Amino acid sequence: MDVPPEVRRAILGDVVFSAAAAFTIAADADPQLALLDLLVMTTLGRMVYEDYWPEKLGDATVPVLTAFEKLERDIWTVAAPIARNLQPSQICRFSVEKARFDAQETEDGRDLQLGQEHHRAGGADPDLG
Repeated sequence: MDVPPEVRRAILGDVVFSAAAAFTIAADADPQLALLDLLVMTTLGRMVYEDYWPEKLGDATVPVLTAFEKLERDIWTVAAPIARNLQPSQICRFSVEKARFDAQETEDGRDLQLGQEHHRAGGADPDLG
């Protein structure tokens, strides 16, 4: 398959960004929160490569979609003990709330460690405690 350079660049850029995000998430001080974040990131990544990018970038997205599908199966297996009592909507709501809080912490220039303390003190969905 001959992939145009601009498509190759777009996909490679997204894959590098996703890998960097995964490393950042995995380095979170709270491993349970990090695992749920990785679960959401992987599921949303798969959804984007399944529903959005094929129309824009064509068949070049198939290998990335295949990788996201495998990652999603793996992360759900790893997260099962933590996430088994949660509905997908709760997990997504948690991730959105955490992202908003982390973004606000970054904008305010505060130490991101405060965000972790906020979540442990009940700042996120109490069902996730």
